Amino acid sequence: MGADPVSRTALFGGSFNPVHWGHIRPVAAARRRFRLDRVVYLPAARPPHKTGRRFEDPFHRFACLARCLAPHPGLVLSPYELHRPGTATVETLAHFRSILEGELYLILGSDSLLQFHTWREPERILDLARLIVLARPGAEAHREALPPFLAREWGRRVLPFVHPRVGTSSTLLREALAAGRIPRGWMPAAAVQYIRIHQLYREV
Repeated sequence: MGADPVSRTALFGGSFNPVHWGHIRPVAAARRRFRLDRVVYLPAARPPHKTGRRFEDPFHRFACLARCLAPHPGLVLSPYELHRPGTATVETLAHFRSILEGELYLILGSDSLLQFHTWREPERILDLARLIVLARPGAEAHREALPPFLAREWGRRVLPFVHPRVGTSSTLLREALAAGRIPRGWMPAAAVQYIRIHQLYREV
């Protein structure tokens, strides 16, 4: 009999304030590309590096994200960081490393990768998990801007995944929603419905 296949889990954190297609389509594509069994979404109670910004109630962000992920196999949701405000990424990874077998990955955007060396214990993070970087075309330019400990792991522990740009952001969405507009095609229909029912993002 052959060896059992290795389980592959990726973590994907963020505020999802609000969720949009840029949080779902590239991640679903990365799941297929790297043959991940699951991607665990981890909405944060309040990201410590995003100061001075208004966040909708964590319950609403969690519930809205749950509705948007439901149609996507392998994209699952965890409240782990909601119950632990201020939890560092390295702490979250250590927790999931302790309860999961197989390979562990962390999905992040290319902009976050450029700030990665400022995170708590970045080299330990790289020991705990491989990084899948959602990169736009021209990803090699990001490699040149990285500190040496990251640049030398490019293609090994740091895995770029180039995807077409999704033309939206949570910031632009919050501005539009505050003005009473919901741009077509920026969000899953489930998010639009949830935001309308609960009258969210009326102010920024």
